[in-house]
Amino acid sequence: MTFRTSCYTKDEIVGLLLIKFSPSGDEIFADIGCGTGNVSFQMAKYCRKVYAIDVKEDAIQFVKKKAEQKGIDNIETFHGSGIDFLNSIDAIDIAFFGGTRDIAKMLMVAGIKVRSKIVVNLARMGIAERVIKIMTRLGMFEEIIMVNVAKGYDLAGDIAFKSENPVFMVVGDASKVDKISLKGEWETFKIHERWEDLYTPLYSGEK
Repeated sequence: MTFRTSCYTKDEIVGLLLIKFSPSGDEIFADIGCGTGNVSFQMAKYCRKVYAIDVKEDAIQFVKKKAEQKGIDNIETFHGSGIDFLNSIDAIDIAFFGGTRDIAKMLMVAGIKVRSKIVVNLARMGIAERVIKIMTRLGMFEEIIMVNVAKGYDLAGDIAFKSENPVFMVVGDASKVDKISLKGEWETFKIHERWEDLYTPLYSGEK
């Protein structure tokens, strides 16, 4: 998959993320699926440490170079999958998921490793519904927000607005999770690979 610098989390979305995370300055934050690092760079202003994680080597190199240019020294990059990163750490305070590959596995481990807020951004309502089911199953779901930003442009001497694609923001709170019980479940899920059980049992008859 090609890394595109034109595809990034927009500033207006990052502004809402800051409100939802409400960092105090001492948090350890993970930007999983960091891409261009726009979320990482903004959160680095308000967090003690930021992990920028991506499976794409060119994304990691882009973030490293830009952090150096900006003089940001509290961002640490991790080249690999979100699940590998989560398995490699003891704990973090808050986490953002900019992609949904292996999201069931990642949310389960995040429920164990993350101390506070988790936010997942998605472009499709169907995937957002699945994330809600998983978060609900894990006991962390709080809310879903649809964000639709429209930007003005000149049109025949007047101002018109062009709407960007909506973003679905699913918010969870990992502090509500029974982490001891979830650790036991995680070991069972790893053995049997029953990830679909995280969302299908919530609605009777769903396939």
